[in-house]
Amino acid sequence: MIAYLITTSKKRKSEEDHVLLMEEKVENKRWLTTNYKNGMTLLMIIMPFIPIEIPFLREIQTILTALLMCLPPPPPSDNDNHHPHHHSSSLIESKIMNSFGNISYSLYLIHWPIYAFWKLNLSNGDIYNWNLFIALFISITLSILSYEFFEKVWTQKNGKYRFMLIGNSYSLNHATLFHQECGHKANSIALETMPTCEPLYPPSEREGCSERLRTFEREVEEIKPDYLFIFSRFFDIGNPMPPNVTSLDEDPIYRKMKSQLEIYLKSVRNKIYMMNQIARSNKQIGLIAKAVVEKQDLVELDKSLVARDPKMARLRYEKLVSECSRCALIDYKPYFFNETTQTWRFYDEQQAGLTYLTNGIHLSFHGLELIRPVIRNVCNSL
Repeated sequence: MIAYLITTSKKRKSEEDHVLLMEEKVENKRWLTTNYKNGMTLLMIIMPFIPIEIPFLREIQTILTALLMCLPPPPPSDNDNHHPHHHSSSLIESKIMNSFGNISYSLYLIHWPIYAFWKLNLSNGDIYNWNLFIALFISITLSILSYEFFEKVWTQKNGKYRFMLIGNSYSLNHATLFHQECGHKANSIALETMPTCEPLYPPSEREGCSERLRTFEREVEEIKPDYLFIFSRFFDIGNPMPPNVTSLDEDPIYRKMKSQLEIYLKSVRNKIYMMNQIARSNKQIGLIAKAVVEKQDLVELDKSLVARDPKMARLRYEKLVSECSRCALIDYKPYFFNETTQTWRFYDEQQAGLTYLTNGIHLSFHGLELIRPVIRNVCNSL
């Protein structure tokens, strides 16, 4: 506010002119979009009542419906910002049209038997009569009752827990799977993702991660989840201990992780789940299928695909959980570590090298499906 007051009047005048011009452009665009939508909506309402047969009428209705869905909404105006309950001037977004949209599916199912009964027993060969209007009234009434006392009740059912996912891009990678498996127990699901930044320790070579750590803290404090899930692949957390350090208790990385975890615990009501670490693969995933089909040495292939071993990262996470009564690990090692060869294996040799990673970074669709039981078991245990 002070900065605005000390600017020169010339600059302020220029800025005001620019704002007015932009507002005028937004308003013109809003008017144009709204009128297009209103025109098409009215046309769709009127066309079925035209008394003459029009070829391709159904196709025209379908095309108009698709256009209405594809047209962008009108840009918000100041009136919308200042009045959050302001209703759009677009006809299709009006309360009446929304109400018809809510009951449309029930109306589609209910009106057919009622119309068939009228046609067979009450029409007397007429195109329409008063009995048809009574049938229409009954159809709409039953549709409203069906929506209010059945559909709405089920669509508004919520679980009782507030979930939150935080992490680097791995949290986003897990988001859909988590929603599918835990959604039925969720009152809300929040996601905070910071690419390349770990929530427990900021990578030294990643610029801005220290500031983003504060963002994680603020978001967790604001949401106050019942359960916090940390999905994050390791960076510095996998580094070896300094030469003069012999135990994790004195390890600076572990101590920072522990202090950071304690900050999150203050805002979490029940428990924190953390993804234990798996090996970081390089970007040679494209070689897997060829190597498997050609029956190359898979043990050597496994070793060549590992860019960083997760041993130190796993030790740090496991010690964290051992000292935290409200923490638990989500471990994918049984799915990605071959106990026979003692190597990390991110593919299925029985399926011609079907890979579980995307370009060596995230879990692929098949990788997520492989670990789905892990997430499902966690969610079912809550």
